[in-house]
Amino acid sequence: MRLISFSRRDSTQATFTEAAVREVLTRELDDVLKRVRRLDAALRSEATASVAGATAADVFEQAQSVAMREARRVSVQRLTDRVRRLRAALARLDDGRYGQCDQRDAPIEARRLRALPDATTCVRCQHAGELDRRMRR
Repeated sequence: MRLISFSRRDSTQATFTEAAVREVLTRELDDVLKRVRRLDAALRSEATASVAGATAADVFEQAQSVAMREARRVSVQRLTDRVRRLRAALARLDDGRYGQCDQRDAPIEARRLRALPDATTCVRCQHAGELDRRMRR
């Protein structure tokens, strides 16, 4: 049984088993995949319905339908990105790199990993990256 240690803000360590971390990541991945499948089914259903009822629907209903489909399509894209990040987190767990910041090879804080189990950077590096992106705008 492999243990994984994470830094806490007070410089102490939080330790979890690899199995516990894997369970959290896998459960999250399963939940996100279910949401993607549900949204995909809704998109397919709406596309079929809009083609079948195109002559009966008024312009306002058609505009609402298009807006709803676009919102679902954006949600699917975001959830698909989340799936990719969760799968990458599982790969990092397999490689023994889970919980290490990609930017400076420092441990990612336990609190951050509990909130974002697929995080790849510590709070310090995430903040620096966000500042850099804002400055480029």
